[in-house]
Amino acid sequence: MVMIRKTIIFLLSYYLPGIVILVEFDVKKGNYSPNNLLLSGGKYWTDLIKQYNTLIEEMLQVLIYIVGERYVPGVGNVTKEEVTMREIIHLLCIEPMPHSAIAKNLPENENNETGLENVINKVATFKKPGVSGHGVYELKDESLKDFNMYFYHYSKTQHSKAEHMQKKRRKQENKDEALPPPPPPEFCPAFSKVVNLLNCDIMMYILRTIFERALDADSNLWTEGMLQMAFHILGLGLLEEKQQLQKAPEEEVTFDFYHKASRLGSSAMNAQNIQMLLEKLKGIPQLEGQKDMITWILQMFDTVKRLREKSSVSDYSRIALGPKRGPTITEKEVLTCILCQEEQEVKIENNAMVLSACVQKSTALTQNRGKPIELSGETVDPLFMDPDLAYGTYTGSCGHVMHAVCWQKYFEAVQLSSQQRIHVDLFDLESGEYLCPLCKSLCNTVIPIIPLQPQRINSENAEALAQLLTLAQWIQTVLARISGYNMKHAKGENPTIPVLFDQGMGDSTFEFHSILSFGIQPSIKYSNSIKEMVILFATTIYRIGLKVPPDETDPRIPMMTWSTCAFTLQAIENLLGDEGKPLFGALQNRQHNGLKALMQFAIAQKITCPQVLIQKHLIRLLSVILPNLKSEDTPCLLSIDLFHVLVGAVLAFPSLYWDDTVDLQPSSVSSSYNHLYLFHLITMAHMLQILLTI
Repeated sequence: MVMIRKTIIFLLSYYLPGIVILVEFDVKKGNYSPNNLLLSGGKYWTDLIKQYNTLIEEMLQVLIYIVGERYVPGVGNVTKEEVTMREIIHLLCIEPMPHSAIAKNLPENENNETGLENVINKVATFKKPGVSGHGVYELKDESLKDFNMYFYHYSKTQHSKAEHMQKKRRKQENKDEALPPPPPPEFCPAFSKVVNLLNCDIMMYILRTIFERALDADSNLWTEGMLQMAFHILGLGLLEEKQQLQKAPEEEVTFDFYHKASRLGSSAMNAQNIQMLLEKLKGIPQLEGQKDMITWILQMFDTVKRLREKSSVSDYSRIALGPKRGPTITEKEVLTCILCQEEQEVKIENNAMVLSACVQKSTALTQNRGKPIELSGETVDPLFMDPDLAYGTYTGSCGHVMHAVCWQKYFEAVQLSSQQRIHVDLFDLESGEYLCPLCKSLCNTVIPIIPLQPQRINSENAEALAQLLTLAQWIQTVLARISGYNMKHAKGENPTIPVLFDQGMGDSTFEFHSILSFGIQPSIKYSNSIKEMVILFATTIYRIGLKVPPDETDPRIPMMTWSTCAFTLQAIENLLGDEGKPLFGALQNRQHNGLKALMQFAIAQKITCPQVLIQKHLIRLLSVILPNLKSEDTPCLLSIDLFHVLVGAVLAFPSLYWDDTVDLQPSSVSSSYNHLYLFHLITMAHMLQILLTI
């Protein structure tokens, strides 16, 4: 054991120059660019690059051997028979062989025995000789899955031949040509820490550097062999994490290769994670031969991600809506500010962190290009969207993170710098525009990053409530709550609530407070810093969406918040549909983070205005789908987009739980029924729309 450990240390120290070269060429890119090297010394420098590339390839191969070759009793949990079987498998992956050739190539034990006779029939079948020639053993199909392209007993010639034969076989079977590493056995306890080489920061840096160089059209500091080995190491890391997650709960698995490989950096050097780099490599024509392997790796990323989610939800089904939905998965989120480079955990009680964002008017989804657009922001009622989606307010984000304080200082510095310059800026500072400090994309606001709150529905409570709260009963409960608000209005207690309820159609058996009996909880308390950023972003949406001066007291601010959420979701869904991509899982991490931040902001936006105002908007929304409610300005069902109604109703519904004396919100189980029944009503209304317009 000690000898093997010393050997590992020696090999790593021997190939340490490979790591140094990898870093050195990256840091001194200006001095050691390919063009400079060629101009400086011609063939000498070209040969030097080849030597460096060869050394890096050898270093990667040694790393593969150290973390992947575990078929040694005492190093990996394997038996001598399994070791012999693996040797036979890799010999027969080169070509079918006679018994004598296999025996000649197998290593012997201390008794000069190979163990061939005991295991050969488990992995191979004997093909009898024909008219001439010898009988040969051919590998069984079920043993092909154990093929390792970087088997450590292969010579270079054997490696090339085995790779060619396996790709040829897969092509003949109409399969992809990916040759991923087989799932490795576990290390013995004495060597269990070796796997940490896979997910250490240096390994991530090495992989990212190789992929970035492959994407650089002017770089020759990489080879396809180097890239293949990097893919192999990436596959080993994902397989290791997959196996650990399948054997133990997520909280017990400390191997976090997936997290590190998909983590975004904060500096320009590592602003893209390994997943994003793989997506770009997939589109390079020169790497067409590696496309299948890249696809396999990306699928493994998704597999490990699902395993982590599945481990988190354990017995819960992956249902998104209703009382049987799985719990909200929350993870500790530590982000790095791109301006000050300091890390901070995202919490509702901490100072705000924000994403660079751009809010803009859009006609991208309009169904009628010739339809005139109402541009007067003073008269527009944004609560209801036209079904033609003539125009909307879209919010996008490049996904780069800053402290709110750092962003404010940066924006002030940009304003000051602009005042001192004579030339005209390419962006409008008076409208709040600026360039993202990292990617230089045009922005005009920031989205506050608000963490997800953990939610878990008690199945027993949900089942008990299901017996009491049917759709009809839920509607009557909601109407009773609204009726109670109107009774307060009649007594003069709350003059801002309009009388929208038809008293003749309600059920007096349902009391005003009955909605609270199905589950309540205290409202979330946000830090003052987060509140300030929520107000700033909400005001920006209102100002740009309606083209009016900022006014934090305008009652249309929550309407515009709900509208931009709905329109942004519709725009993304249309884009993914046009590209033939799935609705879930196709977004890049930065797009997903921006969308998540927008949704969390919409939930928190209620703190920027009186709950009475949100109740008023909610009643108008519900009047479209509940005939018991009537309002003078309720639009025709055929003249509105119901998805906007759904988004607004879901986000505004917690206002029904508010009272003068206490600030409450529905519990997880109450929210699940509220969302489910709102979805049912909107779906029925949409079906009616379709029937009436056929």
